[in-house]
Amino acid sequence: MDRSTNSPSTKWREIRGVAGLALVTGALSGCGHFYDSMTAKSPEGDMGNNVLFKFKMLMDRRDPLVVLAESQDGDLRRRAYLQLELDGDAQRKETVAAVLIEGAKTEKDTICRLAAIERLPELKDPRATQALVDAFYAPNNFGDKYPVVRVAAVNSLARTNDQLAHKTLSEALARDPSIEVRIAAAKGLRSVPSAQATQALVRVLREEKDVNLRFHATASLQQITGKDLPPSAPEWEQYLQTRPSSPDGSITREPGNLLRQANWWQR
Repeated sequence: MDRSTNSPSTKWREIRGVAGLALVTGALSGCGHFYDSMTAKSPEGDMGNNVLFKFKMLMDRRDPLVVLAESQDGDLRRRAYLQLELDGDAQRKETVAAVLIEGAKTEKDTICRLAAIERLPELKDPRATQALVDAFYAPNNFGDKYPVVRVAAVNSLARTNDQLAHKTLSEALARDPSIEVRIAAAKGLRSVPSAQATQALVRVLREEKDVNLRFHATASLQQITGKDLPPSAPEWEQYLQTRPSSPDGSITREPGNLLRQANWWQR
């Protein structure tokens, strides 16, 4: 019987042993990125190497900034972006901000750009909004067959309370060639109580036929205004024209049914 270390039975025993140890270690340590570690792929691609590589990822406790400075592996870099701590002294905060801003625009691997884009709104920094806009319009993202990065950028822009973000969401809703991106923009605008947002959403009802896009545009208009109207551009236009607006163009949401009842009881 062949008992060499390269035999299939030996390799499978090694795989089972390492995988079992990794699972126990992950459960005991409460590793927040255990799933990322155990689904990562070894650069060599061999089954045994994959398990050992996953175990190595699980045990890797390097500072995420060190990983991003030293490693070119996409799985390791993605995890590092997600693990970056935004707290700390002023110098570290500035370093982390610079890394996220640069990563959102220049990372070669899509999964890494997505991770950086996901974290950028947490900075609460105008530079982060500009970086998201730059990532959204970057040629490599527009040239991608699937608009996953642009959708992620739109979702992150919706999490920022910034005029530039609102403008970009309105532009994406009006002109982006991808229906997925436009739907994401319609959803994102529901948190923007401005005349600019409502005009962009009403334009969808006036000009577009896609049922899903019209549905989300209507839902956003209802969320912004508190008014329950159907997906009809003339009805929304008439309502918005007769409704008073604030000097800054913002829209105040109408009280909901429960609030109306509460006001009635207070009379």
